[in-house]
Amino acid sequence: MELRRNRDRERLLELHEQLINEAKSYCKQHPLTFSAQQIKTYSTIGGTPFLDNQYTVFGEVVEGLDVVERIQQAKTNRSDRPINDISMTMEII
Repeated sequence: MELRRNRDRERLLELHEQLINEAKSYCKQHPLTFSAQQIKTYSTIGGTPFLDNQYTVFGEVVEGLDVVERIQQAKTNRSDRPINDISMTMEII
């Protein structure tokens, strides 16, 4: 959180790359073992609704980085949570 609060983009990018490399390494050592039916169910019916509004979602921004930067500028409380909720919508194509 300190890097984010200090707006240290260079070190944040370094940390980001490090985490990606660690995650890739872990995934190679521990491959997913979902059945075809589990994958189909998750893809067609949906994820886990009981997690809604409770957990951080990770994804990739393919356009609209200016929106991400505005979200980053939002004022946060002591727990680094935005003071005003930021809602998002998702479009699956």
